[in-house]
Amino acid sequence: MYKFFGTILGFFSNICGGSYFLGLLLFAIMIKLILLPFGIKQQKNAIRQAKMKPKEEAIRKKYKGRNDQKTQQKMQNEIMEMYQAEGYNPAGGCLPMLVQLVIIMLLYQVIIYPLRHVVGMDASLVKALTDFSTAAKEAGGLGESMGRYTEISLLGELARLSGDTLTTFKDGFKAFIEANADYQANVTTFMTGLDSALAKGLPNFDLFGMENFLAGVPSFKTAFKSFAGFMLFLIPILNFGTSFASMKLTRKFTYQPMQNEQTNRSMKLMDWFGPLMSLWIAFIAPAALGLYWIFNTVLGVLQQFILYKAMPLPVFTEEDYKAAEAELKGKAPYGKEQSFAEAMPERSLYLEDFDEDEMPAPVTEEEDDDDDGTEGHSSVIEPAKPKDSVSKKKNK
Repeated sequence: MYKFFGTILGFFSNICGGSYFLGLLLFAIMIKLILLPFGIKQQKNAIRQAKMKPKEEAIRKKYKGRNDQKTQQKMQNEIMEMYQAEGYNPAGGCLPMLVQLVIIMLLYQVIIYPLRHVVGMDASLVKALTDFSTAAKEAGGLGESMGRYTEISLLGELARLSGDTLTTFKDGFKAFIEANADYQANVTTFMTGLDSALAKGLPNFDLFGMENFLAGVPSFKTAFKSFAGFMLFLIPILNFGTSFASMKLTRKFTYQPMQNEQTNRSMKLMDWFGPLMSLWIAFIAPAALGLYWIFNTVLGVLQQFILYKAMPLPVFTEEDYKAAEAELKGKAPYGKEQSFAEAMPERSLYLEDFDEDEMPAPVTEEEDDDDDGTEGHSSVIEPAKPKDSVSKKKNK
């Protein structure tokens, strides 16, 4: 998979004149197109869930004001039963998200190891080049500091070599591996592999005249010392801004199920946690990774907006919510005759002491009369009787 994605990223860079910046943009667009069917599936799943909003709200209203754990669990069970009856699976949108997560993890490896996955160098050759670049000059190396993301930095340095500087680099590298016991047996293989990679052309890490910009890592120390340093410093800020805006916009374009107060607090924390995480990663990663993250975030919001317009969520009126409440209470909103059992009050004053299926049956008229003809008293709260039946009893 690394080789597959890396080859495509290298191809996009080549057709854009070697620009790694444009290659990353085209690559991000391609990934969004590949994942579009999953986005469509998620939107359909959201629409199915949104259609059940009136019924879900009716269930929640039924238990409103009762926050004890037993009642809340009973409410959640009733909502899940309603989902099952409607054929909706709450976990139906998890698979697309997992697939996207796996692809992003693969892309992360491709981006931070471009010499192996994009250029196609052997891992042993990459190690030899890294050792040569970081070794002290007294040991025959270049004495350079590559930082945490060595392959990106090394690729940036190689892309800048041409003419005499390239010849000098190759001669120095050959002398280094010939003098190193670990690499002496692979001198010919390494030199052939290096020549092959250089002949195919390396991605250009320059951007808007700033040399090797995409290999740079943002830093507070260099933020205000040069234009390139300031632009590098802006990338994490842009990551934070786009991530924060995308969470707000995506939530606006997607269905948001009803949540309790605790869940709402958790969602607000996530609104900040995600963007702050992207800010931190962009500060410790090369600019190439930060820019790809920005491309991916912006394209994600654009995709969700298009799906929102093409497949809009259902809109409900007050009558729809009332009909859902009536259906839940058994009031037969579609003209069905209401039975006595359906007309019963749904709960007593002490519902928390027993489940609904354990509620005692209502007392009938015959059971309520004593032997002496006087009416007894029952601890069960009787449902209200129709007016005409009450008048008949008085006449009798």
